[in-house]
Amino acid sequence: MEKARETLAAASGSNKAGAALAKAGPFRITRALSGRPAGHTVAALNASAGTSTAVLKERKMPKMKTKSGAKKRFKFSANGKLKHGQAYKRHRLISKSKRTRRELKGNLSRSETRRVERWMPYA
Repeated sequence: MEKARETLAAASGSNKAGAALAKAGPFRITRALSGRPAGHTVAALNASAGTSTAVLKERKMPKMKTKSGAKKRFKFSANGKLKHGQAYKRHRLISKSKRTRRELKGNLSRSETRRVERWMPYA
């Protein structure tokens, strides 16, 4: 491994890029993976490092998706309650009683809050 670095450094001469490649660890540039445009390269572990790339690759759980309708309609308050928009609170509020306007404030019940929290895992 060390001899390969020395020959690479000697071949590159005073080229700074070659010197940087000579100092590089067990990584090398490989051909593009599927789903990438031609000409785009990625760094992968060198096969001569002695271990398989499949063993070293850490698997992650897939991300959960937020329901797009829920993120448009609900917001969490500072106390963790869910606020939502309410019908009949846009205009003509003078003709409505104070009690009606107060009851039209938009907080959800606890059971509905749990359901909407499942729709918005990262909120």
